[in-house]
Amino acid sequence: MQRRVLVLPIAAAIIGTLCAYRLLREERPTTVVAATMKRQPPSFELFDSESPPNQVRLISYLGRHQIILVFFDGRLGADRDPALLWFARNAKQIEAANIKVFGISGALSPQNRAAVKRLEQQDLAAPFVLLADPPPTEGAPGMGYLVHNQWGRYDRQTGQSLQGLFLIDRAGQVPWNENGPVPMSLDDMTDAIEVKGISGRWVVLGMFTFAIMVTCTLYLFWHLHTAPFRPLQEALAAEYEGSHPLVQGGQRKMHMGTPRILRVVLRVEFDPNDEGRKKTVDKMVDRIIQLADKYHGLTDYDTLEIHLAHIRPEKETQQREILRDVSEIKQEAGSATRPASGSAKFSRVDSI
Repeated sequence: MQRRVLVLPIAAAIIGTLCAYRLLREERPTTVVAATMKRQPPSFELFDSESPPNQVRLISYLGRHQIILVFFDGRLGADRDPALLWFARNAKQIEAANIKVFGISGALSPQNRAAVKRLEQQDLAAPFVLLADPPPTEGAPGMGYLVHNQWGRYDRQTGQSLQGLFLIDRAGQVPWNENGPVPMSLDDMTDAIEVKGISGRWVVLGMFTFAIMVTCTLYLFWHLHTAPFRPLQEALAAEYEGSHPLVQGGQRKMHMGTPRILRVVLRVEFDPNDEGRKKTVDKMVDRIIQLADKYHGLTDYDTLEIHLAHIRPEKETQQREILRDVSEIKQEAGSATRPASGSAKFSRVDSI
């Protein structure tokens, strides 16, 4: 009784702890939620850090990849920027998600190449392309940081570039508000790319693996299902050319306790119901019994079921079913109907 009394105070303590945790928990602001819409981002053409530099066009990647733009302080270098360092340490994750990352700063191509080499010296990969957006000069103050200005990463009052991260989705859209493209924090960016898709390469590999597994499973099942009857089936095929024999044995699973049946189906070139073919049919039945006893064994069965079918093109199939009781066969043949010693391993009853 005392234990029951303690249940309510314990439950109240747990609920109170959860409520306090929820109220005191610091909520991370998500900048993207504040965006009122999405639209196509401002395009640009900048030179990368290769030697000689190549021109990179943003429009070439829109609608094909998830794209991340990292505006960083070129004076510090890409090897010291927190966002680019995070991408460098998670290069495998970025490549697996097929995300294209571009780092943009006022640093020129030689400076960006030096930053990449410093990353390599730290055994870090560079899963991003560094692009140069030169700052304004004294002679042309309005001609610098053109891409920074398009993306709201340039402070005209101080003349300094601003850092920021932008995520462009696979549809080629970026969050947008009245001030232009909406930047994201590094925490929000990492959360966004944690939900990564599976690359097409792994999808294709998975499809091939699944197909191979299904094929192997079907082959194994069919092999185990037909292996006990295969010697008899091959013997019948050799004895009656073109008969396409089918051998099955066991009990119906839905009716356990029913007679154990060994079923043999043969294709013949005559009407098995024709009285003029009675001797031929009787001779075939006797021979089938001999082969069944020799190559499979009859001791595990109650009934031998023989089906003879005459398939006629565009006409009704002529067929005949012959049932023989195995105990009567044993009485008629005596000791001659005992299974051969080599066939004992095949004397197994499977479900039909």
